[in-house]
Amino acid sequence: MRETLILWIKEMGIVFLCAIMGVAALVVTYFISNDCMREHVWESAIILHSEGLGAYLWQDVEETKLDIYTDGLMINVSYTETEDGVRDILLGTHVEVDGRNPMDSLYEVAVLANDNYTVKNYGRYWHGYQVLLRPLLCFSIIRISCRSI
Repeated sequence: MRETLILWIKEMGIVFLCAIMGVAALVVTYFISNDCMREHVWESAIILHSEGLGAYLWQDVEETKLDIYTDGLMINVSYTETEDGVRDILLGTHVEVDGRNPMDSLYEVAVLANDNYTVKNYGRYWHGYQVLLRPLLCFSIIRISCRSI
Protein backbone atom coordinates (compact mmCIF):
# COMPACT_ATOMS: atom_id res chain seq x y z
CA MET A 1 0.00 0.00 0.00
CA ARG A 2 2.82 2.41 0.86
CA GLU A 3 4.59 1.71 -2.47
CA THR A 4 1.37 2.43 -4.36
CA LEU A 5 0.97 5.75 -2.55
CA ILE A 6 4.58 6.74 -3.31
CA LEU A 7 4.11 5.79 -6.98
CA TRP A 8 0.87 7.79 -7.16
CA ILE A 9 2.56 10.86 -5.62
CA LYS A 10 5.42 10.62 -8.14
CA GLU A 11 2.95 10.33 -11.04
CA MET A 12 0.97 13.36 -9.84
CA GLY A 13 4.25 15.27 -9.50
CA ILE A 14 5.12 14.45 -13.11
CA VAL A 15 1.67 15.57 -14.31
CA PHE A 16 1.98 18.82 -12.33
CA LEU A 17 5.49 19.45 -13.70
CA CYS A 18 4.28 18.86 -17.27
CA ALA A 19 1.43 21.34 -16.75
CA ILE A 20 3.88 23.96 -15.45
CA MET A 21 6.21 23.36 -18.42
CA GLY A 22 3.29 23.67 -20.87
CA VAL A 23 2.14 26.98 -19.42
CA ALA A 24 5.74 28.25 -19.37
CA ALA A 25 6.17 27.32 -23.05
CA LEU A 26 3.00 29.25 -23.92
CA VAL A 27 4.13 32.28 -21.91
CA VAL A 28 7.49 32.34 -23.72
CA THR A 29 5.71 32.03 -27.08
CA TYR A 30 3.57 35.05 -26.31
CA PHE A 31 6.68 37.22 -26.05
CA ILE A 32 6.66 37.14 -29.87
CA SER A 33 5.30 40.46 -31.04
CA ASN A 34 2.22 40.69 -33.27
CA ASP A 35 4.22 43.07 -35.45
CA CYS A 36 6.48 40.14 -36.35
CA MET A 37 3.46 38.08 -37.48
CA ARG A 38 1.30 40.81 -39.04
CA GLU A 39 2.19 40.34 -42.71
CA HIS A 40 1.94 36.55 -42.64
CA VAL A 41 -1.33 36.59 -40.70
CA TRP A 42 -2.67 39.05 -43.28
CA GLU A 43 -1.71 36.72 -46.16
CA SER A 44 -3.04 33.64 -44.35
CA ALA A 45 -6.36 35.41 -43.65
CA ILE A 46 -6.74 36.26 -47.35
CA ILE A 47 -6.09 32.64 -48.34
CA LEU A 48 -8.52 31.26 -45.75
CA HIS A 49 -11.20 33.75 -46.74
CA SER A 50 -10.83 32.98 -50.46
CA GLU A 51 -11.09 29.24 -49.76
CA GLY A 52 -14.23 29.62 -47.64
CA LEU A 53 -15.67 27.17 -45.16
CA GLY A 54 -16.69 24.65 -47.82
CA ALA A 55 -13.25 24.13 -49.35
CA TYR A 56 -12.05 20.70 -50.44
CA LEU A 57 -8.59 19.42 -51.22
CA TRP A 58 -10.13 17.42 -54.09
CA GLN A 59 -13.54 18.48 -55.33
CA ASP A 60 -16.41 16.03 -54.80
CA VAL A 61 -14.39 13.87 -52.38
CA GLU A 62 -16.05 14.42 -48.99
CA GLU A 63 -13.10 12.98 -47.06
CA THR A 64 -10.86 15.81 -48.27
CA LYS A 65 -12.99 18.65 -46.87
CA LEU A 66 -10.73 21.20 -45.17
CA ASP A 67 -11.48 22.43 -41.66
CA ILE A 68 -11.15 26.12 -42.47
CA TYR A 69 -13.21 27.05 -39.40
CA THR A 70 -10.62 25.59 -37.02
CA ASP A 71 -7.69 26.86 -39.11
CA GLY A 72 -9.14 30.37 -38.92
CA LEU A 73 -9.72 30.02 -35.19
CA MET A 74 -6.14 28.89 -34.58
CA ILE A 75 -4.62 31.81 -36.48
CA ASN A 76 -7.17 34.19 -34.90
CA VAL A 77 -6.11 33.01 -31.42
CA SER A 78 -2.45 33.37 -32.41
CA TYR A 79 -2.89 36.96 -33.50
CA THR A 80 -5.29 38.28 -30.84
CA GLU A 81 -3.82 39.90 -27.77
CA THR A 82 -5.42 42.09 -25.11
CA GLU A 83 -4.16 43.57 -21.87
CA ASP A 84 -5.02 40.37 -19.96
CA GLY A 85 -1.66 38.66 -20.58
CA VAL A 86 -1.71 35.16 -19.10
CA ARG A 87 -5.51 35.03 -19.33
CA ASP A 88 -5.21 35.49 -23.12
CA ILE A 89 -2.69 32.68 -23.27
CA LEU A 90 -4.73 30.18 -21.31
CA LEU A 91 -8.23 30.97 -22.60
CA GLY A 92 -7.59 31.23 -26.33
CA THR A 93 -8.64 34.85 -26.77
CA HIS A 94 -9.83 35.70 -30.29
CA VAL A 95 -11.79 38.41 -32.06
CA GLU A 96 -15.34 38.14 -33.39
CA VAL A 97 -17.01 40.57 -35.78
CA ASP A 98 -20.82 40.66 -35.88
CA GLY A 99 -21.20 37.01 -34.81
CA ARG A 100 -19.20 35.74 -37.79
CA ASN A 101 -17.03 32.64 -37.70
CA PRO A 102 -13.39 32.95 -36.56
CA MET A 103 -12.01 32.82 -40.11
CA ASP A 104 -14.22 35.67 -41.38
CA SER A 105 -13.61 37.67 -38.21
CA LEU A 106 -9.85 37.30 -38.66
CA TYR A 107 -10.20 38.51 -42.26
CA GLU A 108 -12.24 41.54 -41.16
CA VAL A 109 -9.73 42.56 -38.48
CA ALA A 110 -6.39 41.63 -40.08
CA VAL A 111 -7.09 42.48 -43.72
CA LEU A 112 -9.92 45.03 -43.72
CA ALA A 113 -8.73 46.72 -40.49
CA ASN A 114 -12.21 46.57 -38.96
CA ASP A 115 -11.92 47.75 -35.38
CA ASN A 116 -15.57 47.05 -34.54
CA TYR A 117 -15.05 43.65 -32.92
CA THR A 118 -15.58 41.90 -29.62
CA VAL A 119 -13.01 39.79 -27.82
CA LYS A 120 -14.10 36.23 -27.04
CA ASN A 121 -12.46 33.27 -25.32
CA TYR A 122 -12.18 29.71 -26.58
CA GLY A 123 -11.07 27.97 -23.41
CA ARG A 124 -12.48 24.56 -24.31
CA TYR A 125 -9.05 23.03 -24.66
CA TRP A 126 -5.39 23.81 -24.15
CA HIS A 127 -4.01 25.88 -27.02
CA GLY A 128 -0.57 24.28 -26.99
CA TYR A 129 -0.31 24.49 -30.77
CA GLN A 130 0.54 28.17 -30.20
CA VAL A 131 4.04 27.10 -29.17
CA LEU A 132 4.67 26.17 -32.83
CA LEU A 133 2.17 28.34 -34.70
CA ARG A 134 3.18 31.78 -33.39
CA PRO A 135 6.89 31.36 -34.34
CA LEU A 136 5.90 29.91 -37.73
CA LEU A 137 3.72 32.95 -38.44
CA CYS A 138 6.83 35.12 -38.08
CA PHE A 139 8.53 33.41 -41.00
CA SER A 140 5.84 32.25 -43.43
CA ILE A 141 2.18 32.20 -44.26
CA ILE A 142 0.24 29.17 -43.16
CA ARG A 143 -0.93 27.73 -46.46
CA ILE A 144 -3.88 25.53 -45.63
CA SER A 145 -5.17 24.48 -49.02
CA CYS A 146 -3.78 23.17 -52.26
CA ARG A 147 -5.70 24.86 -55.09
CA SER A 148 -3.36 23.45 -57.72
CA ILE A 149 -4.52 19.86 -57.12
